[in-house]
Amino acid sequence: MINIKANSSTGLNKTSAIDCFQVKNFANEQLIEKIGAVDDILIKHIHETVAKTLNPNYTLI
Repeated sequence: MINIKANSSTGLNKTSAIDCFQVKNFANEQLIEKIGAVDDILIKHIHETVAKTLNPNYTLI
């Protein structure tokens, strides 16, 4: 689990979490509106965590 703090840039009202064991695929057309964003550092952390979940030997170059 990766925690995401609630603030104006994330668009969250309370601290939330990403469960990297529950990866789902969806089409961009299913997104209705943008409510916030995450920074590049968090995106990299999410990417690494999901990749390591799928392959423990994975390293991001």
